[in-house]
Amino acid sequence: MKRNIRLSFFARNLLVAFASILIIGFVISFAGVEIQRRLALENLNNQSLGVAAMALGTLDKTDVAGAAAAPDNNSPEVKRIMAKLDAVSDANKNVAQVYVFAPEIKDGKNLIVAMPTHLVEQGLKAGDIYENPPKTLQALEQAVATRQPVITDAYTDDFGTWISVMEPVLDNSGRVIAVMGMDVTASLLSENIQKVWMRSLIVLLISLVIMLAVQYWLTRWTLAPVKELFKAIDEVSSGNLHVRLSTERSDDFGELNRKFTKMAAELRNMISGVKDKAVQAAASSQEMADTVARNVDEHKIVGAAVERVSSGAAAQEHSASESARVMEEMSKGIQSIAETAYRVSEAAADMDREAEAGGAAIRKIVDQMSAISESVNLSAEKIKVLESSSSEIIGIAELITGLASQTNLLALNAAIEAARAGDAGRGFAVVAEEVRKLADQSGQAAYRISGIIENIHRDTRQSAELMQAGLLEVGAGMELSKQTDEVFRRITEVIRSVSAQTEDMSSVTEQMSASSEEVSASVHELSSIARASAVGAAELSKSSTYQLASLNDISESAEHLSRMSSELEALTSKFKI
Repeated sequence: MKRNIRLSFFARNLLVAFASILIIGFVISFAGVEIQRRLALENLNNQSLGVAAMALGTLDKTDVAGAAAAPDNNSPEVKRIMAKLDAVSDANKNVAQVYVFAPEIKDGKNLIVAMPTHLVEQGLKAGDIYENPPKTLQALEQAVATRQPVITDAYTDDFGTWISVMEPVLDNSGRVIAVMGMDVTASLLSENIQKVWMRSLIVLLISLVIMLAVQYWLTRWTLAPVKELFKAIDEVSSGNLHVRLSTERSDDFGELNRKFTKMAAELRNMISGVKDKAVQAAASSQEMADTVARNVDEHKIVGAAVERVSSGAAAQEHSASESARVMEEMSKGIQSIAETAYRVSEAAADMDREAEAGGAAIRKIVDQMSAISESVNLSAEKIKVLESSSSEIIGIAELITGLASQTNLLALNAAIEAARAGDAGRGFAVVAEEVRKLADQSGQAAYRISGIIENIHRDTRQSAELMQAGLLEVGAGMELSKQTDEVFRRITEVIRSVSAQTEDMSSVTEQMSASSEEVSASVHELSSIARASAVGAAELSKSSTYQLASLNDISESAEHLSRMSSELEALTSKFKI
């Protein structure tokens, strides 16, 4: 769970000051140490270049050229060079070793021309191929290329921290015949830097403690008026306005205390005035509330009387309106009855005419049904004759079929006899075959005729049956037509009676309509008078209601003002004036 850490204004200022001093001190210490490191490194580089130049001056170029031509630890040239290299190391404690390389480099390696005695004792000898570290090799190449001394940056290997100086050895013609290298230990530089860091940190801590103490005292002295101001604010928030702050200081905090003291005095005067006005407002609002309450009671009595008058007028207006509406509806109903009676009379006359026409039509239908009955009887008799004829035709077709069968049989026998007669009966066989074919065709035709006649006979029989059923239906239709003619006759008599009665009712409803219109006019006039009375009473009631609502609002406002005055008086009583 995340916790919010609250720091006081004093603690925040002290923390900011401490952090600022710490950052500034660290930056200054780091800058000082870095400057000293660079100065020490520059001093070491200059010293190393000087020692290398001095060592180069002690070497004989002839010995160097001879040793480079035939490197051997036992050669006089190499021995003389080794003695001088040992002398340089003995004279300078920072110089670890001085050696001479051939200028040619192949695959990062070159030839050792001469070296100090302690390297010979470790097993190295002149003429060996040696692989230099990258920084040393880069410096050697640069020295050969520029013919100027080159010094490396500090580097570290398994034996310590070093810087190397490469001095080109030139012959009288300016050609590089060898390169003298010198390794200088830089461990003392690192040790000195660490010592400087320790001294700087100690000085920084002591300075921080002193500055923190000074800052604590200054901050406490500077923020003392703020604590006094916080205490005064607490007093004012609790209601004590009799507070005075020290105004002896001439800085911004002193001015702040003076402004706060002045504000408290003005606030005390303001609260005192508000308290007095609150007491006066409470008394006035209470008096106004009592007066308004009496007026409300009186207006309620008047409003009740006006409400009764308004209710009576409204009831009278409603009754008159209802009467007028009923009379209008009755007048409309009477007029509608008169119109309906007239339409019924007209319709009765139309129905009388239609009934006469219907009776005549029914009589015609009866006559036509009689004629149809006679025609159907004749058709039935003809169909019976046709049925008898079709039966005879079927008998004839059956006779033809029998003759065809016999002829076919005779033709077959003739063919058999012709076959027996041989060539003499061949012509007879042909005739017999033709007779047989004709007999077959006659038989088939007779069969088809028999089928057709059978269908005709069946249809004729069905037609006869339908004709008989039609005769029954025609008889029933004739009886129904006679009954319908009798019904139309009675309808005509009833319609004539209804027509006479509707004419009498139409004249009566016309008289009632005239009377209802006169009554409706009188009721409308009475409704207008009642409506005017109701409107006046409603306006009076509405005015009384508005006045009563206004008095109620004033009463509520007076009560609200009285409560606010009491609350304001209670609030101001909390302050010490």
